[in-house]
Amino acid sequence: ADLYEESLRLATAAGDRALVQRSVTNLLDIHTSAADHPGASVGLALEQLDRERRANAVTGVAVLAGNLAYCMAEMGRLDDAMAYADEAVAAASAVVPAVLRNQLILRSYVHRLRGEQAASALDDSEAGLLPADPEPQMEGWHLLWHAWSKWSDEPQAATDHLVTALRRPISQTANRAWVAHETARMAFRLADRELLEDAVAVLRSCALDGGPGLRAKLEWIEALPSDDTEVRVRDAAVQLEELGWRRLALDAWADAALMAARAGRSSDATERALALARATGIHPLLDPLPERRWLPG
Repeated sequence: ADLYEESLRLATAAGDRALVQRSVTNLLDIHTSAADHPGASVGLALEQLDRERRANAVTGVAVLAGNLAYCMAEMGRLDDAMAYADEAVAAASAVVPAVLRNQLILRSYVHRLRGEQAASALDDSEAGLLPADPEPQMEGWHLLWHAWSKWSDEPQAATDHLVTALRRPISQTANRAWVAHETARMAFRLADRELLEDAVAVLRSCALDGGPGLRAKLEWIEALPSDDTEVRVRDAAVQLEELGWRRLALDAWADAALMAARAGRSSDATERALALARATGIHPLLDPLPERRWLPG
């Protein structure tokens, strides 16, 4: 993040609007991916988006609005996320297909979190029809979208889809980390110890630098192989919720609830997850709450 902040400072000093836009976009993306506190980077992005709108810079609008959509979705602000996603798609329709493809894939993610599966599938289908391959930064999104789509009816097929990806380098480390994160959560539900440990190893190998949010995400996933480490997942959920990343916190509470249920312990984790779902309208990316199909008997 320090290098991106220096890039922004230099771009601002040079009066290079396009480079400022790219630097602001990168900062927002870095802070969102790392689950750092979103305040400062969101403020910068909102200011820059307004400048891009006034300049009628459709590429800048598409990219910044798309990144804000992702950030808002992770914060559990789904109405805001959809508004920015719609703006990003509308702006991207006027530029190259690769940019539009990215924004359609991103909007399909927001639709999925809102429980709008048909709309999510439509966006993904439209993205697939465009004469452009997914850009490197979207490769992980594309892989995960199809895994989440298979999960309800074919959980093993969903994990097989991701295992293939983990065995080859995904173009960007942050993408690979997200794929490993979701693979671990799926393997945990399937009680596939080998895959879970492989996914945790891949996540560690990404060696992403970041603040408390990123550390909380790693602590949470590293705790999944052992049912007696629910407290580590709970602590991560609390940390992520305090930082404002309510989508991640909801998932962590769901995992803590499943750990407790499998161990026969009483826990308020399900209630904590459900409270976040009610407050945000988020539909979990894996199973509806409370999760029961992964319990014995």
